[in-house]
Amino acid sequence: MTIQHLVVPLSDPKVQSRLLDEWTWLIGAEKHPHLVTAGGDVFVKDVRDGSIHFLEVSYRDFSPVADTAESFEALLSDPDFISAYLRSERVAMFRERGLLLKKNQVYSWTVPLSLGGQASVENVDITDVEVHFSITGQLECQLAEIPEGTPVTGIRIDRLPGKKPWWKFW
Repeated sequence: MTIQHLVVPLSDPKVQSRLLDEWTWLIGAEKHPHLVTAGGDVFVKDVRDGSIHFLEVSYRDFSPVADTAESFEALLSDPDFISAYLRSERVAMFRERGLLLKKNQVYSWTVPLSLGGQASVENVDITDVEVHFSITGQLECQLAEIPEGTPVTGIRIDRLPGKKPWWKFW
């Protein structure tokens, strides 16, 4: 498996500019996507100082990984880093089960881990990258506001502006 199987290229500038809109509550507006993982997480670059941070969406965790883009690129040759952050073993398992990503798609948990879902192949789906980051950002923002262990009785997910629902064919 190559690095191309573990990352999702974002070639559309519009997608890049709005990908993290639903996550600014956690990461701030001065962060931009640097590298999206096939597993639905993202490395972001701080435009103020060039540092690279990791947003692990399933755990609502945001942490620094490198001071510069150059030092981050060096990390991408470290097998331990690739295993820990790009989840190479998990992606290999998904691919072995026939779950192959197409352009602008990521693996996403059907039942989010923060709502009790399991990190298993039975709980994964292939999702559009924008939809994934929009839904997980909205969900995690709502969950961040309630104490851990509180029963969740409902969530609200808003449709991406300017995008028709996936189920409409016109």
